[in-house]
Amino acid sequence: MFDIGLPEFEITNRTTNEDNDYIYQAEVKMLPVECPECGSAHIVKHKKHDRMVRDLNEYEHHVGIIIHGHRYQCKNCGNTFGEDLKCVDKSGRLTKRLISKIKLECFDKTFKMIADEYGISQPSVKRLFEDYVDELSKSFTLDSPQVLGIDEVHLHSQYCGVFVDVLGQKVIEMTENRNKETVKKFLALLPNNHKIQCVTMDMWQPYKDAVIDVLHDVPIVIDKFHVVKELNKALEDIRRTLRKDMEKDKRISLKNMQFLFLTGGENLTPRQSKQLDFLLEIYPQFKTPYYLKEAFRNIYQFAETKEEAEKMYTNWVQANKNEDCHAYDGFISTVANWHTEIFNYFNNRYTNAQTENLNNVIREIHRAGRGYTFSVLRAKVLYRHITTKKGKFSF
Repeated sequence: MFDIGLPEFEITNRTTNEDNDYIYQAEVKMLPVECPECGSAHIVKHKKHDRMVRDLNEYEHHVGIIIHGHRYQCKNCGNTFGEDLKCVDKSGRLTKRLISKIKLECFDKTFKMIADEYGISQPSVKRLFEDYVDELSKSFTLDSPQVLGIDEVHLHSQYCGVFVDVLGQKVIEMTENRNKETVKKFLALLPNNHKIQCVTMDMWQPYKDAVIDVLHDVPIVIDKFHVVKELNKALEDIRRTLRKDMEKDKRISLKNMQFLFLTGGENLTPRQSKQLDFLLEIYPQFKTPYYLKEAFRNIYQFAETKEEAEKMYTNWVQANKNEDCHAYDGFISTVANWHTEIFNYFNNRYTNAQTENLNNVIREIHRAGRGYTFSVLRAKVLYRHITTKKGKFSF
């Protein structure tokens, strides 16, 4: 009469309740023939026993199955038992296919969303997730990547450490803080850490110290986008300083033109380039800082070797002196402190761009599931790639 894809049952009826959920009445097809405790075939029906089990939704309707069965008693050992149902979880409340569905969806949806979707409690969803994480952790093997990315993400009012396989594009570990000792401990315990050929990071001294202490001579590369970000901060400070001495109407126009100053010249449209040229003609005091900013960016665009990059940078510093421009003095000091790591990029052209993308995923998970403990958040991030769904079919 009804086929719900569970061959152990014969479905005898389907009704709906006041919430328009589907309720199936089911009889067990295969009855037990022996005692699961002693193996005796001398068993008798003890009493009727109905079980109520939740199943996958059907056409967006919640589904419940009332299984009409019996309890049995063994005359040999006295053991009492019910039918052994392969499709029902040992808890006796959910089908195994529903549990499998929930486990996978836990990595893409919040516990509340899943609880509402299937009409079960949030603690039940969390328990299933934790059970699945235990399963995954037993089979999960951690190995050192060729290129290790180290970064942080601000969660729960503190910075958590994030360690990424840059080439594999996946998070391999999260830590509750980013201090030197925590980073050192992770690096020291990382299996086969001799495989690491390069480490990318931003300009955070504890990262650098930890890598040097544990990995010694492995080259450290400062993310080029982080360097340019520091450069843009210096230019923005200049823009804000000059705005203070201008009339109100002119300050408004400068505020609207902030994008033009900070965007790379090659990324501007022809119309935006004309707007920028017009702006620099009106406010010539911006010309030198702007063109010096673009000249530094050219190092990343055109230098083919580390030696060439360092020579271009030396010329850039000299150009600042020749123009008597002190706007970038702070930036020049920063580059001096991180000179080796910044120019290592030209021998190891890796960035933290993928790490930043993964950090955005972490933030999204954190925002969606407000109240997640660190262990839950870490599990959702760490094992996410294992449960990633296949992409759209394509010929």
